[in-house]
Amino acid sequence: MANEAYTLALKDTLDGMAHSFPGIRNALIFDEGGDIVAVDDKTSEDAAVRTVDALDEVLEKTDLMGNLENAVFEGAEGWLN
Repeated sequence: MANEAYTLALKDTLDGMAHSFPGIRNALIFDEGGDIVAVDDKTSEDAAVRTVDALDEVLEKTDLMGNLENAVFEGAEGWLN
């Protein structure tokens, strides 16, 4: 029950951020195990899963470089932090 309350609070926070800042197109939170905790209302579950899978591949490669604490990816259509 507590997890549901936290998930709902996190989703509401993500929705508020996405609606308040037009530059945010999608927002999600996932845990260290790659499980999706919360997704904003503009992000599909499929897109969230693909994003976490792609980031998991990147993080696997960072094991060669040590512990990664923060990453920013910049592309032609935006950035990911």
